[in-house]
Amino acid sequence: MKTFKTISILLAIALITFFAACKKTNVSPVVIVASNPLVDSLVACYKFNNDFNDSTGKNIAGVSSGAVSFTTDRKGNSNGAINFGTSAKLTLSGIKINNPNSVTMAYWIKPVTSGSGLQYYIISNQFLGIAAAQSGNSFSGTVSIPATNSAFATISDNNWHHLATTYDGIQINVYLDGILVAITSHPGTITNTAYDYVIGYFNNSYWQGNIDELRIYKTALTGSQIFQLYKL
Repeated sequence: MKTFKTISILLAIALITFFAACKKTNVSPVVIVASNPLVDSLVACYKFNNDFNDSTGKNIAGVSSGAVSFTTDRKGNSNGAINFGTSAKLTLSGIKINNPNSVTMAYWIKPVTSGSGLQYYIISNQFLGIAAAQSGNSFSGTVSIPATNSAFATISDNNWHHLATTYDGIQINVYLDGILVAITSHPGTITNTAYDYVIGYFNNSYWQGNIDELRIYKTALTGSQIFQLYKL
């Protein structure tokens, strides 16, 4: 205990001496600002708060077609999420990852879990890169390089859930409500180009359900970072 107190006193004296020296010599102390991957590596963020804008300002607003409407989000906020009806889609144009070996896609989803056919509810027009699909109560994080593979989570209700897929050039990780639930080996390189993402429609098939807070990152976030997103 005495040793701890001694160290604390010495540290305090050192800090006082340092700042006094800086003031005397008119030199400002260097302040190191820690980076935040949840902000720094974000390339697109669509919060869907009564609009289709990208909150990062890096991409143009999404363009809707059909019965895309605003609905209540998971926190009870009116017009805080989007709903896809029987014939609706939303196109997000020109999103570029700029890091072909590392990417994360995260979002909140309130699905309709009926039906068994595979439906890509978030898909790139080029069918390259990262995507998401539903088949019944199975939800996949998919990566095409162009060979395609997926990891899967299971959602058995119609409540809001947070899903995230990360890819680091070696494996696909899928997280459900902040917890890692699936890993699939899939080594390769995603083509480094700008992608147009389509939500709610692929291959003449429409998806139904709610989506909120779609985020795309140019890095594979860690498990603790995914959990932080889930807790936002």
